Amino acid sequence: MAVSICRMEVSGKVHALMHLDFFYPSAGFVVSSGNYRPDPSGKFIYGYYTTNWLRYDMFQYDIEADDRGTVYNTFGENFVFHSYESNPVYKKLAGTGFITDPYPFQLGPVMQLTDGSMLVLSNKSLANYDLVNKSEYCYAGTEAGLDAPSPEEQHQQTGLAKWVDFTTVTLIGQDKTGAVYYCTGINDYTNGVTFYKLYPKKS
Repeated sequence: MAVSICRMEVSGKVHALMHLDFFYPSAGFVVSSGNYRPDPSGKFIYGYYTTNWLRYDMFQYDIEADDRGTVYNTFGENFVFHSYESNPVYKKLAGTGFITDPYPFQLGPVMQLTDGSMLVLSNKSLANYDLVNKSEYCYAGTEAGLDAPSPEEQHQQTGLAKWVDFTTVTLIGQDKTGAVYYCTGINDYTNGVTFYKLYPKKS
């Protein structure tokens, strides 16, 4: 079996970008998963690579240049954390990496945003990672909620994003206004799925 990730040229020709090789070789760069993450700009896609099948690195593939560029060890990188919290109770001082997994236990814990950054579910909050500049900040929820134990008052389902508990959410996508969509209850066969919209911060 071989899983290929391809693009279609204007001429209608199919061009292989990368492939997961199981006994049947194919064209394109060899990757460790048939899963990938598209960049909303359409310029990049992100693939996965591993040497031990325990921890995966993420690499950025430039579709236009047809080149596999930078490889990111998202868990081992040193990210500079930018804090915007004035209350020391909820303030986080140091940055941490995140685990890259093409087969996550929880559906949709990572999502690519339109500005090229990564939105990552981290404990009760959402973290934003700039892979290029190696920086991180709290996108929604409390900064303290990015780690455990989290503030007990961060338990809302709606309202001010700072107090929403994002623990079980599935990230879906982002619209042209910058709003992020997510849902809960994907395994709730009684009440069903509930969808939410996270509005961008007003400038």
